[in-house]
Amino acid sequence: GAGGMGKTRLMIEACGRLRARGWRAGFLTRSGPPAWDALFDTDVSMLITIDYAELQRAELRMLIEYALSRRRGCRTRLVALARGRGDWWQDLARTGHGIGDFLSGPATSVKILTPVARTPEERLDSFQRAAESFAFRLGRPVPASQQIDMTPDYYDRVLFVHLAALAAVLGQQAGDDSALLDFAIRREQGFWDAGVEAAGFAELRGRAVLEAAVVTTMAGRIDHRDEAIGLIS
Repeated sequence: GAGGMGKTRLMIEACGRLRARGWRAGFLTRSGPPAWDALFDTDVSMLITIDYAELQRAELRMLIEYALSRRRGCRTRLVALARGRGDWWQDLARTGHGIGDFLSGPATSVKILTPVARTPEERLDSFQRAAESFAFRLGRPVPASQQIDMTPDYYDRVLFVHLAALAAVLGQQAGDDSALLDFAIRREQGFWDAGVEAAGFAELRGRAVLEAAVVTTMAGRIDHRDEAIGLIS
């Protein structure tokens, strides 16, 4: 699904519901195979979600191989979240050790995430419920019922519905998709600035921490402190 469709949020909810039913369910961390021994040493049903799978093809390849060799007879589900099937998927499908056969076989399926709300009325209902939740969490009054134009296509992505709701709770105009993204980045900037100031580096507020955030986002992942220092340098 495209960015903002709710892939990660959907699987957070799914993992929580499955844990309540006795499953071992969660998101893959970058701990690597040594830590997987304990993870797989159980006969409990298990679901592992790999977010940004296109950036973790090596881990996904190892995880599939590990699961095929260690989990025979135990119910195991792997969910790889990505914006689309590209070269990374084709690369995995050509892998040996049974991985390519597994990905090309009947046990593997590809699902396209559809919009949470399709019609303007459904989107407005989702907006209102999100606004009520945000208001409760932030200790603010629920904004009066609004007649926002929810016909633009970008509201197919629930991220924009929720950003519009958050903006309304904070007393700001929703605007179009670009304005909503600018609103989100300004809000994130506030958290970054507060974080570096609390760490004693107030001089890094503003452009410095923003550039660091952009660089690390474009890199996709940073595994340790030295790598972060080298990348930002």
